[in-house]
Amino acid sequence: MKGIMNDIWKTIGFKNIKKVFINLEKKSNLGHAYLFSGQDMIGKRTFAMELVSKIKNLNGAIEKHPDIFYISGGGEDGKIAIEKIRELKKFIYLKPYSAPYKFAIIDEAHQITQEAGNSILKILEEPPASSILILISSKPSQLLPTILSRCEIIKFSPHPKNVLRDCFKTLKLTDEQIEFLVNFSNGRIGLAISLYEKESFSMIRKVIEDFVKFIKSPVHKRFNFIENLLAGRLDYDIETAILYWIFYLRSPASDKIKIEKQRILKKLIKAHHYIHQSQLNHRLLMESNFLNL
Repeated sequence: MKGIMNDIWKTIGFKNIKKVFINLEKKSNLGHAYLFSGQDMIGKRTFAMELVSKIKNLNGAIEKHPDIFYISGGGEDGKIAIEKIRELKKFIYLKPYSAPYKFAIIDEAHQITQEAGNSILKILEEPPASSILILISSKPSQLLPTILSRCEIIKFSPHPKNVLRDCFKTLKLTDEQIEFLVNFSNGRIGLAISLYEKESFSMIRKVIEDFVKFIKSPVHKRFNFIENLLAGRLDYDIETAILYWIFYLRSPASDKIKIEKQRILKKLIKAHHYIHQSQLNHRLLMESNFLNL
């Protein structure tokens, strides 16, 4: 158990949560089920993977370890179906390959179907003594209330700006780029690192500039923008546009423009939820949500 007691963590931040789990393991008092909740790309999955790695005293890819079972949303609709949970049940009731624990990690747990959720509930009602289940979700309200009631909820808050700045100082970035990432990511370190790795600065600026123009434009120009976006005439697609607009409105950078942020955010979040459903008409979705912003 010495692994988790090691002060050196690759996961940045979350000092209080680290202390909680260090103390729980020290007292041999780890629970059977946890829900890691917080914004997308904030570091929940990274923390879960490292926590499990430390408890099991592992190095490298933990997904291949016989005592670790990892599930994430998949398929065309992103749902976690009953078949995956059946595999999980077969895994979790076996004795650990190496003591003391087996771990099951369910990322994007809000993607669990109703049938799969009921199956997980049976595991939570009679958990094996040697198993620990970690659910990860940015939308815990979409989980069954009975699942929530049987999990210990660990809330992951956005990283403070000083933590992000310290992280980015080691990268080849200008002060202007650092401040841009700090503000745009709004505490989501996973998002900030992803944008840095993709060298997305110019793309983000273009998406934001187009969005600001869009909300200030008359209806006929909004029609033209939607037409160009759906026809692939812009440098980015519809999903990228909606996602970056959401990030922008949630960041301090958007405070300078006078708009009804919460009302527009609700429309964007609704559109982002439905955009993956291929049976929906994307043009109708965009026009119904954004022509009257």
